[in-house]
Amino acid sequence: MDENGKTRGSQTSNFSGYEMGLTKREYFAAKAIQGLLSNPEWMKEYKGEKYLMQSDIIADIAIKTADNLLSKLSNEDEM
Repeated sequence: MDENGKTRGSQTSNFSGYEMGLTKREYFAAKAIQGLLSNPEWMKEYKGEKYLMQSDIIADIAIKTADNLLSKLSNEDEM
């Protein structure tokens, strides 16, 4: 449930209702964050940034990565 009391998750079809858990976008973003944080060399470029700025940068990159992957996957289905 979200903060407004609405069901949150992904709808698998018009007949089956909602699956509880992460959406594909959330899952892919979490995996991207995991990969980014597992490589200490990656953040050296942002070493001068404040810690909160670093987390914003990581979150932005992870979301863009997830969106890009979903876009590429949907284009692949059209082929």
